Amino acid sequence: MENENRPIVIEGAMKSELDVILGAMDRVRERVLCGYPVFEGSLGGSPVAVVRNKGGLINAAVATK
Repeated sequence: MENENRPIVIEGAMKSELDVILGAMDRVRERVLCGYPVFEGSLGGSPVAVVRNKGGLINAAVATK
């Protein structure tokens, strides 16, 4: 399959809801893209990107663009 190495994107607005996921991830590295913190790593052997947005539907759409 062509998209096997593309990460699963998990998005959330509250630090408390993302801390649980980040705590379970391996090899986490943080960077900022378009003003949004993005945490890349793996979860259960799959590549994952966790984005913390600012809440709301519009911010959710912008954060995953």
